[in-house]
Amino acid sequence: NGIAIVCTRYEYVPGRANPKITLVDPQIVNGCQTSNVLFEVWKEHPSKLLQIEVLVRIYATADDATSRQIALATNTQSRIISRDLK
Repeated sequence: NGIAIVCTRYEYVPGRANPKITLVDPQIVNGCQTSNVLFEVWKEHPSKLLQIEVLVRIYATADDATSRQIALATNTQSRIISRDLK
């Protein structure tokens, strides 16, 4: 299901097909398994990642409570509790 990232803000140039996005204070809140698999493939066969597309959802908020709510909401398939988010 891709990767969910919370950051305090993001920047990009609108109107481009594949814009580069700059994230400020990024934190992966869902998709750790996906991220680790991509990293392991990159270490062994970086050229294989040239054809990979990954859905990334970016949430921008400076509010810690909202960040926690996003983390909980995006992790519905595996039960986590607030202690796991620390």
